[in-house]
Amino acid sequence: MKKTKFALLPLAILFCLFACRKDYLVQKAENIEPPPEILLEIEVQGHVFDQNGAVSGATVWLGDDFTTTDADGNFLLKSIVASRRAVVKVEKNGYFQSFRDFVPEFQKVASVQVALHQKGTPHFVSPAKLTIFENGDTVEFHDNFYDEMGKTYPEATVFFRRIDPSLDDQTLPSNYLTDTLGVFQPLESFGTFQITIENSAGEPLFSTDYFQINFGIAPSKISAAPSFCELYFFSEENTDWQNGFSNAERPIGGQNYQGWVWQHTIWTAAR
Repeated sequence: MKKTKFALLPLAILFCLFACRKDYLVQKAENIEPPPEILLEIEVQGHVFDQNGAVSGATVWLGDDFTTTDADGNFLLKSIVASRRAVVKVEKNGYFQSFRDFVPEFQKVASVQVALHQKGTPHFVSPAKLTIFENGDTVEFHDNFYDEMGKTYPEATVFFRRIDPSLDDQTLPSNYLTDTLGVFQPLESFGTFQITIENSAGEPLFSTDYFQINFGIAPSKISAAPSFCELYFFSEENTDWQNGFSNAERPIGGQNYQGWVWQHTIWTAAR
């Protein structure tokens, strides 16, 4: 019996060493910093339009630089951006913001087409009041609103639109998430929406707490949509999709997701 115990001792030591080594490698992988960004000075040209044609006077942002579209909806803009991916933001009063991404190339002018979507019917909201949009989607806030100066508002105006992620309507960036190594990982989206909160002067407002949203699953995704998935938001600051650390739940047999979101205007239920 003693010989058997001593014979097993080397195996036990090897197992412990392997387990410790595995934990070390996992921890080391989790702590790996993404590669440093390479910055490029580039030019991008493009065209901005809506359902009626060219949109003039729209503001186009690339990094910290901006310009406006001409009478034909065209623009040319130069800026310094990260080499992995760049995002153009387009905005104009009466429209939702639009974002389009592209891969910059040294000494080559990039080209993008950007669509603008009109905000449509305004909805006046207040805390603890369920708001139902024309397509049946709903939102319910549970606290007041505030502006960039910290002033609070008991009521606000909300604009909402549901977006089918399987269709490229040229208003959103690509569905990619950057992992810890700086590598783009595709997101499989099942439903996306865009929401803006404003005061009576059209200035942006923010909710002081998470608010509840109920939004439809894209028709082409209903058969594949899981019962639970994560909610991601598009970060203007990072020009990337970020995990919102909130879940979307699909009722049994339902064609919609329910979840809690905050601040950011563009969200998608994805995995």
